[in-house]
Amino acid sequence: MIETRLHQVDPLTDARWKEFVERHPASTIFHTPEWLRALRESFGYEPVVLTSSGPGEQLGNGLPFCRVRSWLTGTRLVSLPFSDHCEPLGTGLEVCELLQALPGEVTRERVNYIEIRPILTPVPDGYGEAEVFCLHKLDLSPTSEEIFQKLHKSSVQRRIRKAERGELQYDEGTSEWHLKEFYRLFVMTRKKLRLPPQPIDWFRKLLVCLKERMKISVVLHDGNVIASLISLHYKNTTIYKYGGSNAELHSLAGVPFLFWKAILAAKQRGAQTFDFGRSDLHATGLITFKNRWGTTVTPLVYWRCGKMRQHKWEDRNKLRILQSCARILPTNLMVRIGNTLYRHIG
Repeated sequence: MIETRLHQVDPLTDARWKEFVERHPASTIFHTPEWLRALRESFGYEPVVLTSSGPGEQLGNGLPFCRVRSWLTGTRLVSLPFSDHCEPLGTGLEVCELLQALPGEVTRERVNYIEIRPILTPVPDGYGEAEVFCLHKLDLSPTSEEIFQKLHKSSVQRRIRKAERGELQYDEGTSEWHLKEFYRLFVMTRKKLRLPPQPIDWFRKLLVCLKERMKISVVLHDGNVIASLISLHYKNTTIYKYGGSNAELHSLAGVPFLFWKAILAAKQRGAQTFDFGRSDLHATGLITFKNRWGTTVTPLVYWRCGKMRQHKWEDRNKLRILQSCARILPTNLMVRIGNTLYRHIG
């Protein structure tokens, strides 16, 4: 069998990638040059697209990566850091040939491993499981009333009605006020989970790069923001990406009210799907929450080829150590750790 030769494309300067992403039906916001630019400018990663299409040819396939170079966690190609999923783009045969050729890039790129994050694409031999998640998506094609009737009656429907009676207010925007209110609650939530938050500059960079494709939604009670989320919009899909809330005020039902309003806003924009994002299989509470919205659940596996030195159990132990440290650290120190750490763990 003739080995497929892979070519490298700079997705930030080569107009062919933007055009290809815009016309391919399986592309998401994570494939776009704008998302890749935010990754580079925030964390210093080097975006590159690997394709079997030659120089000067119209792109027929491709998979974006970021080169992550870290003295702490090693060097690797990841598709893509901080992206829930990233489907290889192309026809079935082209994608199969692309994935079969990828392991050869481990040696050529001098990286420890290559990681891909497909949703549906079958992975050939030579790859090993790195992490396993589940992905929840909500079909927005029914009417709003039909969607509402499929929500869990006591945990979602009744709480939304309670929030409406409690005179909660919903707002969305991209102002510095929206960002700071979101980040305040995001830090609170990460602290509760005993995890450092991503740097606020990452969210600022996303606002600059994604522009109208990103929205910050907030719910207010008596003029105070009690819950907030960030959603990303591309083509016919809205993705819930980040969220935060004041746990002490959950009795006000601000969180289900926030998601319901964000879903209605997505539907009004013409979205056909509301992507609730990935969930760790051990996050049973989060999975239950997403299940109650009438979502469809699919497995999401991250695959690696190359040196599989970071096995799942090692990743788990690192997480436990980090959470144990976070239990005793003050919030401002957790923020500083996040500012330093995340460029190494993409």
